[in-house]
Amino acid sequence: MKKRIKQLSTVSLLLVGIGSFPLFSYGNEVEGQASLTLFGGDPNPGVLDPENPDDPADPGEVPHTKGPLRIDYAPNLVFGDTKIVKDTMTSKADAMLFHNKKGPRANFVQISDYRGTGTGWTLFVRQEGQFSDTAQKNLSLKGASLSFDKAWANSTLDQSLAPTPTKDTIAMNNIGESYILANADTGKGMGTWSLSFGASETNPLKLESTLSPKVDAHNQAIVDSTFENQPMYQNNAIKLTIPASNTLTAGNYSTVLTWTIAELP
Repeated sequence: MKKRIKQLSTVSLLLVGIGSFPLFSYGNEVEGQASLTLFGGDPNPGVLDPENPDDPADPGEVPHTKGPLRIDYAPNLVFGDTKIVKDTMTSKADAMLFHNKKGPRANFVQISDYRGTGTGWTLFVRQEGQFSDTAQKNLSLKGASLSFDKAWANSTLDQSLAPTPTKDTIAMNNIGESYILANADTGKGMGTWSLSFGASETNPLKLESTLSPKVDAHNQAIVDSTFENQPMYQNNAIKLTIPASNTLTAGNYSTVLTWTIAELP
Protein backbone atom coordinates (compact mmCIF):
# COMPACT_ATOMS: atom_id res chain seq x y z
CA MET A 1 0.00 0.00 0.00
CA LYS A 2 1.27 3.44 -0.96
CA LYS A 3 0.19 6.99 -0.13
CA ARG A 4 1.09 9.84 -2.48
CA ILE A 5 1.05 13.63 -2.39
CA LYS A 6 1.70 15.70 -5.49
CA GLN A 7 3.20 19.04 -4.54
CA LEU A 8 4.18 21.92 -6.83
CA SER A 9 7.62 23.47 -6.26
CA THR A 10 8.33 26.88 -7.70
CA VAL A 11 11.43 28.85 -8.70
CA SER A 12 11.35 32.40 -10.07
CA LEU A 13 14.07 33.61 -12.42
CA LEU A 14 14.10 37.36 -12.81
CA LEU A 15 16.09 39.90 -14.77
CA VAL A 16 17.29 42.83 -12.67
CA GLY A 17 14.45 45.27 -12.06
CA ILE A 18 11.64 42.86 -12.88
CA GLY A 19 9.32 41.73 -10.08
CA SER A 20 7.52 38.42 -9.86
CA PHE A 21 5.48 36.33 -7.48
CA PRO A 22 5.74 32.52 -7.40
CA LEU A 23 2.55 30.52 -7.95
CA PHE A 24 1.93 27.12 -6.41
CA SER A 25 -0.82 24.58 -5.81
CA TYR A 26 -1.18 20.91 -5.00
CA GLY A 27 -3.29 17.83 -5.46
CA ASN A 28 -3.18 14.47 -3.74
CA GLU A 29 -4.03 10.83 -4.11
CA VAL A 30 -4.96 9.03 -0.90
CA GLU A 31 -5.97 5.58 0.28
CA GLY A 32 -7.37 4.64 3.68
CA GLN A 33 -7.38 1.52 5.81
CA ALA A 34 -8.45 0.44 9.30
CA SER A 35 -6.13 -1.15 11.84
CA LEU A 36 -5.54 -1.72 15.53
CA THR A 37 -2.71 0.39 16.92
CA LEU A 38 -0.44 -0.38 19.85
CA PHE A 39 -0.14 3.32 20.65
CA GLY A 40 -3.50 3.50 22.41
CA GLY A 41 -5.25 5.07 19.43
CA ASP A 42 -4.15 7.54 16.80
CA PRO A 43 -3.56 10.89 18.54
CA ASN A 44 -3.73 12.73 15.18
CA PRO A 45 -1.30 15.38 16.44
CA GLY A 46 -1.42 17.65 13.40
CA VAL A 47 1.77 19.31 12.21
CA LEU A 48 4.45 19.55 14.90
CA ASP A 49 7.54 21.71 15.26
CA PRO A 50 10.24 19.45 13.78
CA GLU A 51 12.82 20.64 16.30
CA ASN A 52 10.49 20.71 19.33
CA PRO A 53 7.92 17.98 18.58
CA ASP A 54 6.03 18.54 21.84
CA ASP A 55 4.78 21.80 20.29
CA PRO A 56 2.25 22.21 17.47
CA ALA A 57 3.25 24.24 14.42
CA ASP A 58 1.01 26.16 12.04
CA PRO A 59 2.34 26.25 8.46
CA GLY A 60 -1.12 27.05 7.12
CA GLU A 61 -3.13 24.72 4.90
CA VAL A 62 -1.03 21.65 4.18
CA PRO A 63 -1.21 18.69 1.79
CA HIS A 64 -1.49 15.35 3.55
CA THR A 65 -2.68 11.78 3.20
CA LYS A 66 -5.02 9.87 5.52
CA GLY A 67 -5.02 6.53 7.30
CA PRO A 68 -2.88 4.99 10.04
CA LEU A 69 0.22 5.16 7.81
CA ARG A 70 0.35 8.61 6.30
CA ILE A 71 2.22 11.75 5.37
CA ASP A 72 0.99 14.48 7.74
CA TYR A 73 2.90 17.22 5.96
CA ALA A 74 5.02 17.64 2.83
CA PRO A 75 6.72 20.93 1.98
CA ASN A 76 6.05 23.28 -0.87
CA LEU A 77 9.55 24.21 -2.00
CA VAL A 78 9.97 27.82 -3.13
CA PHE A 79 13.33 29.02 -4.43
CA GLY A 80 12.28 32.62 -4.82
CA ASP A 81 13.74 35.23 -7.16
CA THR A 82 17.02 34.34 -8.85
CA LYS A 83 19.08 36.69 -10.99
CA ILE A 84 19.95 35.28 -14.42
CA VAL A 85 23.70 34.90 -15.00
CA LYS A 86 25.77 33.14 -17.66
CA ASP A 87 27.41 30.69 -15.27
CA THR A 88 25.92 27.70 -13.48
CA MET A 89 23.26 28.96 -11.05
CA THR A 90 22.44 27.50 -7.65
CA SER A 91 19.32 28.56 -5.73
CA LYS A 92 18.57 27.67 -2.10
CA ALA A 93 15.07 26.79 -0.94
CA ASP A 94 13.23 29.24 1.29
CA ALA A 95 13.16 27.90 4.86
CA MET A 96 9.93 27.15 6.73
CA LEU A 97 7.98 29.78 8.65
CA PHE A 98 4.92 29.26 10.84
CA HIS A 99 1.93 31.43 11.71
CA ASN A 100 2.51 30.75 15.42
CA LYS A 101 6.05 32.15 15.08
CA LYS A 102 8.17 29.18 16.08
CA GLY A 103 11.15 30.69 14.31
CA PRO A 104 12.59 29.53 10.97
CA ARG A 105 12.97 25.81 10.39
CA ALA A 106 14.51 23.63 7.73
CA ASN A 107 12.09 22.12 5.22
CA PHE A 108 10.69 18.82 6.45
CA VAL A 109 8.26 15.95 5.89
CA GLN A 110 6.15 14.59 8.77
CA ILE A 111 5.18 10.91 8.81
CA SER A 112 2.82 9.05 11.16
CA ASP A 113 2.60 5.27 11.57
CA TYR A 114 -0.20 4.10 13.87
CA ARG A 115 -0.88 0.73 12.22
CA GLY A 116 0.35 -1.09 15.31
CA THR A 117 2.24 -3.63 13.20
CA GLY A 118 5.81 -2.32 13.45
CA THR A 119 6.48 -3.59 9.93
CA GLY A 120 8.25 -0.45 8.75
CA TRP A 121 7.94 1.87 5.77
CA THR A 122 9.90 3.73 3.09
CA LEU A 123 9.57 7.41 2.11
CA PHE A 124 10.23 8.40 -1.52
CA VAL A 125 10.17 11.58 -3.59
CA ARG A 126 9.84 11.81 -7.37
CA GLN A 127 10.05 14.78 -9.75
CA GLU A 128 7.38 14.42 -12.43
CA GLY A 129 8.84 16.77 -15.02
CA GLN A 130 11.48 19.39 -15.65
CA PHE A 131 10.94 22.91 -14.32
CA SER A 132 8.90 24.76 -16.95
CA ASP A 133 7.57 28.29 -17.26
CA THR A 134 4.06 28.55 -15.83
CA ALA A 135 3.00 30.87 -18.69
CA GLN A 136 5.02 29.39 -21.59
CA LYS A 137 5.21 25.62 -21.15
CA ASN A 138 7.71 25.28 -24.01
CA LEU A 139 10.33 27.05 -21.85
CA SER A 140 12.15 24.77 -19.40
CA LEU A 141 15.32 24.65 -17.33
CA LYS A 142 17.23 21.97 -19.23
CA GLY A 143 19.44 19.84 -17.00
CA ALA A 144 18.30 21.56 -13.79
CA SER A 145 18.40 19.27 -10.76
CA LEU A 146 17.16 19.34 -7.17
CA SER A 147 19.24 18.05 -4.28
CA PHE A 148 18.41 17.21 -0.65
CA ASP A 149 21.10 16.98 2.04
CA LYS A 150 21.69 16.79 5.81
CA ALA A 151 18.59 14.72 6.61
CA TRP A 152 17.76 13.87 10.24
CA ALA A 153 14.75 12.45 12.08
CA ASN A 154 13.11 13.75 15.25
CA SER A 155 10.18 12.81 17.49
CA THR A 156 9.01 12.80 21.09
CA LEU A 157 9.88 9.09 21.01
CA ASP A 158 13.30 7.62 21.75
CA GLN A 159 15.88 7.93 18.97
CA SER A 160 16.38 4.15 19.10
CA LEU A 161 13.02 3.91 17.29
CA ALA A 162 13.92 6.46 14.61
CA PRO A 163 13.71 5.77 10.88
CA THR A 164 17.01 5.92 9.02
CA PRO A 165 17.40 8.94 6.71
CA THR A 166 19.43 8.64 3.52
CA LYS A 167 22.78 10.07 4.64
CA ASP A 168 24.31 10.89 1.28
CA THR A 169 23.22 13.95 -0.69
CA ILE A 170 20.18 13.01 -2.79
CA ALA A 171 20.75 14.45 -6.26
CA MET A 172 17.57 14.09 -8.31
CA ASN A 173 19.24 13.91 -11.71
CA ASN A 174 16.66 11.65 -13.36
CA ILE A 175 13.16 12.96 -14.00
CA GLY A 176 10.51 10.39 -13.09
CA GLU A 177 12.77 8.32 -10.84
CA SER A 178 11.77 7.73 -7.21
CA TYR A 179 14.48 8.53 -4.66
CA ILE A 180 14.51 7.06 -1.15
CA LEU A 181 14.53 9.73 1.57
CA ALA A 182 14.23 7.45 4.61
CA ASN A 183 13.64 3.84 5.65
CA ALA A 184 11.98 2.54 8.80
CA ASP A 185 13.02 -1.06 9.38
CA THR A 186 10.90 -3.53 11.34
CA GLY A 187 10.21 -2.09 14.79
CA LYS A 188 11.22 1.44 13.74
CA GLY A 189 9.38 4.57 12.65
CA MET A 190 6.22 3.99 14.70
CA GLY A 191 4.39 7.03 16.01
CA THR A 192 4.99 10.49 14.51
CA TRP A 193 8.37 11.52 13.07
CA SER A 194 9.70 14.53 11.20
CA LEU A 195 12.38 14.18 8.54
CA SER A 196 14.20 17.51 8.20
CA PHE A 197 16.70 18.54 5.55
CA GLY A 198 19.01 20.89 7.40
CA ALA A 199 18.44 22.57 10.75
CA SER A 200 18.15 25.92 12.51
CA GLU A 201 20.75 27.11 15.01
CA THR A 202 18.42 26.13 17.89
CA ASN A 203 18.02 22.46 16.89
CA PRO A 204 18.14 20.00 19.83
CA LEU A 205 20.88 17.78 18.36
CA LYS A 206 23.23 20.76 18.01
CA LEU A 207 23.64 20.11 14.29
CA GLU A 208 25.31 22.78 12.20
CA SER A 209 22.76 25.34 11.05
CA THR A 210 21.95 25.38 7.33
CA LEU A 211 19.76 28.50 7.51
CA SER A 212 20.85 32.03 6.64
CA PRO A 213 18.87 35.30 6.56
CA LYS A 214 17.42 36.33 3.21
CA VAL A 215 18.37 39.94 2.42
CA ASP A 216 17.83 42.39 -0.43
CA ALA A 217 20.40 44.32 -2.46
CA HIS A 218 20.76 46.78 0.44
CA ASN A 219 21.40 43.98 2.95
CA GLN A 220 18.00 44.54 4.54
CA ALA A 221 15.96 41.61 5.80
CA ILE A 222 13.29 40.32 3.41
CA VAL A 223 10.03 39.55 5.22
CA ASP A 224 7.15 37.24 4.30
CA SER A 225 3.75 38.94 4.41
CA THR A 226 2.02 35.54 4.41
CA PHE A 227 3.61 34.79 7.78
CA GLU A 228 2.99 38.06 9.63
CA ASN A 229 6.06 39.78 8.13
CA GLN A 230 8.52 37.41 9.74
CA PRO A 231 12.09 37.57 8.37
CA MET A 232 12.76 35.00 5.66
CA TYR A 233 15.64 32.53 5.62
CA GLN A 234 17.27 30.32 3.01
CA ASN A 235 18.07 26.64 3.53
CA ASN A 236 21.43 25.53 2.18
CA ALA A 237 20.44 21.85 2.48
CA ILE A 238 17.95 21.96 -0.43
CA LYS A 239 19.24 23.38 -3.70
CA LEU A 240 18.26 23.79 -7.32
CA THR A 241 21.20 23.79 -9.74
CA ILE A 242 20.76 25.16 -13.26
CA PRO A 243 23.63 24.43 -15.67
CA ALA A 244 25.27 27.22 -17.66
CA SER A 245 24.24 25.57 -20.94
CA ASN A 246 20.72 27.01 -20.59
CA THR A 247 19.50 30.02 -22.55
CA LEU A 248 17.26 31.46 -19.87
CA THR A 249 14.15 33.60 -20.10
CA ALA A 250 12.80 35.41 -17.04
CA GLY A 251 9.63 33.91 -15.59
CA ASN A 252 8.09 31.63 -12.98
CA TYR A 253 9.25 28.03 -13.36
CA SER A 254 7.67 25.10 -11.58
CA THR A 255 7.51 21.33 -11.36
CA VAL A 256 5.50 18.71 -9.48
CA LEU A 257 7.06 16.59 -6.73
CA THR A 258 5.30 13.40 -5.64
CA TRP A 259 5.98 12.31 -2.06
CA THR A 260 5.17 8.64 -1.39
CA ILE A 261 5.12 6.56 1.79
CA ALA A 262 5.03 2.81 1.20
CA GLU A 263 4.67 -0.20 3.49
CA LEU A 264 7.57 -2.60 3.53
CA PRO A 265 6.64 -6.01 2.10
